[in-house]
Amino acid sequence: MVIGKLEFEHKQEPPPLVCIEHTHIPIKGVLPARALTRVECSPSKTSLMTSQVEHMAARSPNTSAYVMLVNFSDQTLTVPKSTVLGRAEEALEPLIDKINQRK
Repeated sequence: MVIGKLEFEHKQEPPPLVCIEHTHIPIKGVLPARALTRVECSPSKTSLMTSQVEHMAARSPNTSAYVMLVNFSDQTLTVPKSTVLGRAEEALEPLIDKINQRK
């Protein structure tokens, strides 16, 4: 399990719950799994600025979510920071509850 940074279009509010859809990771032996996860938001850290107004304008939420990765190789593998691990799509809790009630 790793924590991945979520990127959204400019000024789009992150949803509270997402489904991480798998994507191709160009590292032999590593596969992502589809999973539901909560989105964690925290203020991003910015470099020091000259005015408080500039500082507040530059702050944006740093959003992240858990991503499940499976290593099918016998070796320890490293996934570079810039690797796209999946595609996050908003999941609605009432819909998830409705699906789970049927089972």
